[in-house]
Amino acid sequence: MSEYQDNFQILQRDWVEALREGDVERAIALLAPEVAWKGLESHLVCREREDVVRWLRGFAERKPPRIERLELTPVAGSVVLSLAGPDFRQGADAAREGELHILFRFREGQITHMHDYRRREDAVAAAAGPAPPIPPREVVTDLGPPAPERARVVGLSPFVHVSDVARSAGFYRLLGFDVRDTYAPAVRLEWAGLEHKDARLMLARASAPIDPAQQAVLLYLYSDDLAALRGHLISRGVPAGEIRDGTPGPRQEMRVEDPDGYVLMIAQTEWPAER
Repeated sequence: MSEYQDNFQILQRDWVEALREGDVERAIALLAPEVAWKGLESHLVCREREDVVRWLRGFAERKPPRIERLELTPVAGSVVLSLAGPDFRQGADAAREGELHILFRFREGQITHMHDYRRREDAVAAAAGPAPPIPPREVVTDLGPPAPERARVVGLSPFVHVSDVARSAGFYRLLGFDVRDTYAPAVRLEWAGLEHKDARLMLARASAPIDPAQQAVLLYLYSDDLAALRGHLISRGVPAGEIRDGTPGPRQEMRVEDPDGYVLMIAQTEWPAER
């Protein structure tokens, strides 16, 4: 049996079939010590085996994607895994919506490199050459020393413009915020300040229509019991997303949109609840 056929059968048996059966440890055993994974976006990188293992275990804990087509293609000792389905839709290329192609490279029957591509032809072409280097981690730019101790900032409150302060303040109360202060010079609320423990938020009425597509802000929040919060929101008619693995970020998070379309990512805290 050729190396191509060996790698093809290994990937089919110990990756595709193993994940279908929920046997994530069988898939993990296929990873070489130096394995790395590169996602579609430049920031989606697992440089170490531990990171890939964490991603796989998180994948096994959440709802599997809907797959309408699956195909394995051996190419130059590597294998391209092609997936298609509604859960793979992303990106601006409408003709390729719903497709993901993963190039697997092998050494002695173990996976050494995984690289995601939006187009199958790109994955096949890449298989003919060496694995591209994993980009280095970006480091914080050194612009000088921090401010003196007493001069340093000690708090941060996002200031969000919304179309209806009263409605938005009510929505954030559902999440657990307390309304600490408001400003209503006439009849309508123009501003509200909310907080709970270390979380603070200010809301102000926008002077122009809110366009969710133009929002460049994503608010990250944390809950000590994410599942209970999700149940509470759904019981109040808020379409909270499924709890999923946010690796390389939080292990559990869900997506929620506020009344103006601002995206909130709410994560399960990874520290003790009694703080």
